[in-house]
Formats: sequence, C-alpha cells, structure tokens
Amino acid sequence: MTETNQSTKLNDRKSHILSAVVGTYIETSSAVGSSNIAQHLNFKISPATIRSEMAQLESDGYLVQPHISSGRIPSDKGYRYFVDNLIPNDQLVMTEKKKVIDFFSSTHLALEELLHETSNLLSNLTGQISFVVGTPPDTTTIKAFQLVSLDKKTALMIVVLSSGDVEKNEVIFTDDISQTELNKIQSYFQKQLLNKSIKSLSSYTSLTEILGINQTFISSTVNAIKEVDSRVNGNLPEHVCYGGISNIGTTLKEIKDVSNFLKIIEEQITIVSLIKNLLDKDVNVSIGQENGMEALCQCAIITAPYSIDGKKAGSVSIIGPTRMRYSQAMATVSTISQTLSESLNLRGTSVNGD
Repeated sequence: MTETNQSTKLNDRKSHILSAVVGTYIETSSAVGSSNIAQHLNFKISPATIRSEMAQLESDGYLVQPHISSGRIPSDKGYRYFVDNLIPNDQLVMTEKKKVIDFFSSTHLALEELLHETSNLLSNLTGQISFVVGTPPDTTTIKAFQLVSLDKKTALMIVVLSSGDVEKNEVIFTDDISQTELNKIQSYFQKQLLNKSIKSLSSYTSLTEILGINQTFISSTVNAIKEVDSRVNGNLPEHVCYGGISNIGTTLKEIKDVSNFLKIIEEQITIVSLIKNLLDKDVNVSIGQENGMEALCQCAIITAPYSIDGKKAGSVSIIGPTRMRYSQAMATVSTISQTLSESLNLRGTSVNGD
C-alpha cells in the first residue's frame, strides 16, 4: 500500500504521543503542545520527556512545527502511521448504522438515482464531499431478456442488467404477431445475449433474419434493441454522483490551491481515474502527497469498492481535509460499500427470480 506499512514500528510511548497529537489536532485544528499531550496520556510522563519525544517524532518526519513558537501538527507520514497502526477499528454507532440499513432496505430507485442518493447519505454521515462511481458499461452484463405481449401488435422488451438497471422499450409490429413468434424471437436473443456484456446489444442492431420469423417482426425488434443500446452504451464510461458539495467550505479552509481543487472536483475523468488507482483493497485511505496532485496535497481520500456478482462494479468515496475523523469516516465508507453491494446483489436475484 504505502511506505509507512514497511517502516519501523514506533514504541508504545511514541505511539501514544503521536496518537494524542493527531486526535487533538483533528478536534481542535490548533497546533498541539506538550501540555496538551500530558492531558491525553494514560500514564505519567514528565513534560520534558514529552517535549523530547515530540522533537524526535518531528525529526523522524511524523510531526511538523508550523511556527517556531507553536506546538506541532501531524505530517502526511504521521497521519499515515496513525491510520495504518493506531486508529481504532471502529464500527458505526447504532443510530448511523440503522440509517444505512433503513435506507437500502426501503429504497426501490433506479440504479442512477440509487447511486445519487447513496452519495448524499455518505456525505450526510461524514460531513465530507462524496463520490459514488457507477458501473461502467464494459463490466455490465445482461442478466435477462424478455418480450411481454401487450396486444396483438405491441410487446414490451425488458432487458435486465447486472448493475440492477432494468431497461424497458416498446416493440411495435406492423402486423399481428403470435405468442409463438414472440417466444421464438425472445428465445433467440436470450441465447445470444444472456451473461454477455451490454456492448453485445450493438452486435444485433443490424440482424437481418431469424429462421422462420417474418422479416418485419425482426426489424421492429432490432429497432427497439437499437434504442436500448443507445441509452445504455451512449453514456459516459462511468456515472459519477456527487454528494455534500455544500460541505466544500470545510475543505477549502484547509487547502491552499483552491482553484485547482475546485477544477478537480468538477472533472469527472480526473476523479474516476484517481479513485480507480486507489481500489486495491477493501477500504483505502490516500493522504496528502500520496494523491499525486498538488491541489489535493492537503486532502485525504477514503474509498471502497462495491461489487455485483462478486466483481468490483464501482466505488464509494469521500474527499476531505487531512484533518478528518478517519475512524468514523472509514467505518462509514466501509459500511455503505458493503450494504450497497448486498442491495444490488439482492435486487439482481429478485429480478431474475421473477
């Protein structure tokens, strides 16, 4: 993951002091002095010893002193060590966990709306800017294809996607079509499309014949498929849903490069690319310079993937200042990503079971 996982472990005293500095700075946003630390430790250490240990932590790169006369604040390395080694393995408090469970158990939104509302839930619980990246078309597969007769000349085409989306389109025939003929068309496309990428839809937009079926029926069905193909494959590679933009003021107070930060937030391609690079484990935290962009050097990004049918399908993420409550934020991102996965998999199972 990052360099500090491989660095030398701090002893208990230094770990206690670093943890106290990080925790106090997160809560107060003020540089932390030795007198502040003495109030947070569970064992007696003289002020002189605390000052000496803090000086050593600064020398080793875990702390920095903004001004000569001030206390110290965590560096990126200090935050990294805290996240990797000292952070409590918190779970969401019951009230917040209940909000997540209730949201996913009661919602029946279409996928894009669900992801948008998920981003709002994430930002509301963390107080940070959130991003939920949706399933790109090349990883989405077709789980069901059905033609349901509405009347003698009309059928409803239903295409169920692994993402949980259900695409519907009317097929209007020029002549009366029998149920037998409709079943033949449905059976053909089920064999050709099920469990294939939705990109496969475009392979059948120029189909000319199915054995024993009137050419006009085929043309009408293909026209309906073209419309579905245009909708699902004509989108951006990924949907990016933002939440908590009203929280941006909190982050802006902590960073120097405001204009470039805002530009990055507005650029979907940059955000998607950045988040993709972080999806190497269940919950990933990227801090400061680790983000690889000067505009994000005072920011932390916490991200986790959600999956469909056991495959990574998208991600939920938050961006905020490095001075954030990591434990609570990580627990929230983890819980929401897991519950979103469960919800989408259950949705796919129930749709296919109908």
